[in-house]
Amino acid sequence: MSKNAQDRSIKFPLLNETNYKDWNGDMMAYLMERGCWGLVSKRKKRPVVGKDGDTTKQDDWDDLQEKAYGILWAGVEDSQKVHFNGLQGDPVKVWDALEKLYVNQTSGARFAAWAGFLSLWMDPEESLSGLIARAEESM
Repeated sequence: MSKNAQDRSIKFPLLNETNYKDWNGDMMAYLMERGCWGLVSKRKKRPVVGKDGDTTKQDDWDDLQEKAYGILWAGVEDSQKVHFNGLQGDPVKVWDALEKLYVNQTSGARFAAWAGFLSLWMDPEESLSGLIARAEESM
């Protein structure tokens, strides 16, 4: 584990150029533990101002958004913080940007996916639905 990860409350390796798949699961669990995943995953929406003009729930939401952004910032190596440019304070956009950047974006990953798909053959004792399930699983 890097020294940076030890200095912070995050106890898993920080995001770097090569570990997105592992980091993603660790960070998701950490955001859940901290009560921020509902916001980052877009499952929860920002509350509206109450009929009485009370903004307490919105203020709480804003605090949670700042907390989630801070967790994401602390969870990446310095070399990855460039991906936060223009997204300051918005953990949802940061999460989406990192996913877009790292999930199946390389030509090697695309080639491997196509090669795996094109190498599928129906086994003599396999049903068509079984082949379809294996094909979907490989994608």
